[in-house]
Amino acid sequence: MNNSNFVNENTFSLFVMLSIFGISLILGSVEAFVISRFCWAKFSKSLVYAFISNYISAAITALLSLILLVLVFVFLVQGAISCVFGCNDPRVVDDSAIPMANYVGLYLVTIPTLFFLSKRFFIFAFQIRNGWIAWVYALISSLLTLATIIGVPILFLKYFLK
Repeated sequence: MNNSNFVNENTFSLFVMLSIFGISLILGSVEAFVISRFCWAKFSKSLVYAFISNYISAAITALLSLILLVLVFVFLVQGAISCVFGCNDPRVVDDSAIPMANYVGLYLVTIPTLFFLSKRFFIFAFQIRNGWIAWVYALISSLLTLATIIGVPILFLKYFLK
């Protein structure tokens, strides 16, 4: 079998990590430009804010993701999670089993919310902006950052690695 069409797993992992790092560098620079363009802070202060808030927020959300995945794994091993989207399976006798959808919902709600709140905290800590505009900016910034960091590698995989 010819393996020349397949990407080495190590090369692929390195590519994904470097692309996420590169995307976050670009996003941080764009975010710093937007903040300085609105005259909320000097470019140097906004650049420090953008990189620190993005990387610390990503680290916090990654840690929370790891904790949630470990909890799901522990519950799967113990048999507490026996259903995926409810307990309509006739093989399941115990209705106390926790549906997996609860953990998926918790994950999909907690990660963006925590990213948003940490971005808002750093806006407050760096004294970039106050009031409702800071909340709006943190929401838009966190959603765009998460969408870009998750979406670009997926699009690359879909369209360039056929």
